[in-house]
Amino acid sequence: MFNDTIQLKYWFNESLNLLEKSRKLARQTLEYKEGEQLADDIKVTLTSRGQPEQWENNIQKFDTKIVGFQDTRQTQIGISGRQKEDKLSARILKDVVRAIQDETDFEVQKELSDEDLRLAGIGIQEIKVVDSGKKDIFGRTLKNIKIVNIPSSESFIDPHAKKEDYSDARHFTQAFYTDSEELYALGFKKEDIEKLHTNNYLDTSLDEDLYQTGSYTKRILLCYTWYKMYDKKENKYKYYYCYWSDNVILEQEESPFKEFFEGFPIIVQFSRKKANRTKNIKGYAGIYKDLIPLQDAINHAKLRLHNMLGNVKVLVETDAVDDIEIFKNDYNLDNAIVEVERISGVKDIRQHTEYQQIINIIVDARNQMKEILGFNDELLAVANNRLSGEAISKRLATGTFGLAEYFKASMRLQKRTIEAMIPFIIHYFDATRVVKIIEADDNIKYFTINEPEKDENGFLTYVPDGDGFVKPKMKNTIEIGEYDLIFNEEAKEISSANERFRLNIEMLKQIQQINPALAQQFMPEVYEDANAPIAEKLRALISQMSQNESSQPSPEEQLKAAKLMSDIALNEAKTSYNANKNAVEMEKIKNQQAMNLVSNDTKQGKILLDSMKGIR
Repeated sequence: MFNDTIQLKYWFNESLNLLEKSRKLARQTLEYKEGEQLADDIKVTLTSRGQPEQWENNIQKFDTKIVGFQDTRQTQIGISGRQKEDKLSARILKDVVRAIQDETDFEVQKELSDEDLRLAGIGIQEIKVVDSGKKDIFGRTLKNIKIVNIPSSESFIDPHAKKEDYSDARHFTQAFYTDSEELYALGFKKEDIEKLHTNNYLDTSLDEDLYQTGSYTKRILLCYTWYKMYDKKENKYKYYYCYWSDNVILEQEESPFKEFFEGFPIIVQFSRKKANRTKNIKGYAGIYKDLIPLQDAINHAKLRLHNMLGNVKVLVETDAVDDIEIFKNDYNLDNAIVEVERISGVKDIRQHTEYQQIINIIVDARNQMKEILGFNDELLAVANNRLSGEAISKRLATGTFGLAEYFKASMRLQKRTIEAMIPFIIHYFDATRVVKIIEADDNIKYFTINEPEKDENGFLTYVPDGDGFVKPKMKNTIEIGEYDLIFNEEAKEISSANERFRLNIEMLKQIQQINPALAQQFMPEVYEDANAPIAEKLRALISQMSQNESSQPSPEEQLKAAKLMSDIALNEAKTSYNANKNAVEMEKIKNQQAMNLVSNDTKQGKILLDSMKGIR
């Protein structure tokens, strides 16, 4: 660690001087986007002419279209297990990461980083651990992990870092202005704060709009530096952070994440794979770098054109007018009646050819801007041709080819940030906590991590902790190895609701030609995904029709019911037939018995008669 700020100042000045060209270009691009495009001398000239300031803000127009296109195709980082035994932990990690990504502040910080990637050519994010002030049932503190964007205007990177991911950097510094009262809230020592001054030689390195020299506001340029030093005793790099200003070190400690994370908790991403390199120094530039000269040409041409439209060029012979001054003043009036001696001696010079040439310059510069970015009319939302939904989708995709490098950089920054967050989640998410997730259908899902297990009687289950004590047995814990996860890009939302509706209609047309019955079943799903007032009514009508149809038996159900009734009738007929058959058999038996009885009586009578005859 350092005892003074000499080395810290050297690193700061090294980055400031060697990367000043990149920082200047980033400031200029931001100014052009905000409409500050005219130089001071041009503004003075326009004021002297009485001509209003005018410019075309094409950078703002293009940037708005890119942001809109990116919002309709939001993506997020998905996590999956590399092996079967990793799936459970990967699922828990994925849900935790999704919960962090669903937070509004995460989206805001990501948008700020993407804006820096577009304008400055560099996006920087820092991982921070925040105490939530809450505890679980065992008294363990709940900690939250936040992603904070570090503005490129406040960042001073190591200019000698060679790797694209900035992993070989020796140092990184963030310099920003803050009120002196804030330093007390950060926990710095009072005697160190009182040594600081509002003015020091570093003030010129960073613009400060709120800086005041009065006694009401005391602004301090605070520097926050991460650096690494090689420990010869342990034969490894150690990482440190330091808060300092001018000649005072306010706080300096070894990395609090050294047990589980090696490096700076700062992710740096450049928008171009091969940024500008001058004298082996790695610079950076945004996607609008080549548009600034064209924008200057357009502004100059338009101001020139407006000036020419207000100018008058007249050739006058000396004997054509009596007084040239009176003629000049009268001829410049909008409604002028000018008396001349000889009209043939006056010739008004029209500049129609020059007008057209200037207009061609403006049109050509606009087209060059579109070609540099690879834009087309569909992406700029100015196309008026009638195309199918599939054709429009292809044209939109074609219009983003020139932005492929930026989109890759944006996704790479998000992916690298999530990868760096995993060790922090595993280390700090050790308490029982409920995590909320917003599903794709806007349903809210809750699940608990590090949840204590209970037996069948509802009592906590304990296991040995290895130190002779016991600890509660937990489920849904996060345990994962370094190479057990796969990070991939997933679509958060494929497209806007209106665009999805157009694509669904195209699919419905194709299904209608192949299978009308299937198209009828698919139609409610199409309107379910639509986002329009009429779609709500159609969904209600379809739902009502479905309920009516569900209350009436279908033909299949009617056929089943008829078959069942037929089977019942057949069984009843068989039963009746068997019963009648049994009755007939019983009657036959009775008749047979009666006949047998009569026959026996006859035989007995005959025997008796014969016996009587024998007696006689």
